[in-house]
Amino acid sequence: MTLEVTAIAQQRLFAIWKRIRDESSQERADRVEERLLRRAEELIDQPLKGPPEPFLAELNGSHRYLLLGRYKIIYRIDGTTIHVTDFFDTKQHPSRMRG
Repeated sequence: MTLEVTAIAQQRLFAIWKRIRDESSQERADRVEERLLRRAEELIDQPLKGPPEPFLAELNGSHRYLLLGRYKIIYRIDGTTIHVTDFFDTKQHPSRMRG
């Protein structure tokens, strides 16, 4: 399995990093970003690790998620590729989730 982080997911991860940097410090932002990416890499060995994402069920993309603190890592599997489609802050309304 290979892991691909989509452009939209990269933008969302940067937004999370920027918010944490602005509210706390760059060091903390770097740690959170690193932890989110490491958590996503766990999917390479266990792609079905996360449960289905109910808020994206209507997309029929079989989206799943992993949690890390208050963040969801949204992903879907296509053949041998795991596509991370969003890094989602669960303090937002689910309608803002991207699949």
